[in-house]
Amino acid sequence: MHTNGAGFRTRARLAPHTRARLTAHTTTQHCYGETLMAIKVSIPTILRNLTDGAKSVEGEGATLAELITDLDKRYPGLAERLVENGKLRRFINVYLNDEDVRFVGGIEATLSDGDTVTVLPAVAGGMR
Repeated sequence: MHTNGAGFRTRARLAPHTRARLTAHTTTQHCYGETLMAIKVSIPTILRNLTDGAKSVEGEGATLAELITDLDKRYPGLAERLVENGKLRRFINVYLNDEDVRFVGGIEATLSDGDTVTVLPAVAGGMR
């Protein structure tokens, strides 16, 4: 076991070229050498009061559900505005890399390093 600069124990040292590539991105170091990439989440104006006005935030998770849980820890109240009874709220649209998540697994959609998630309120109405 080795210890990295932040004091976490890691199982193996990374090659210098790998270390440089990882530090070029926003990363979070977890114990035992597991490194998760932050996922960028675009927040609509209507929900920015929960993110202190931030247009985009970063979070972690292997699935959309885990990402929302992670974001709710940092921005309390966000999950209840996005999820109801374990499913995405009907009038909230969530896109994973420009694909509607309802067609790629819903709340259990798998996320990968460098993914971008966009949250948009549904727009309804029109002329009669």
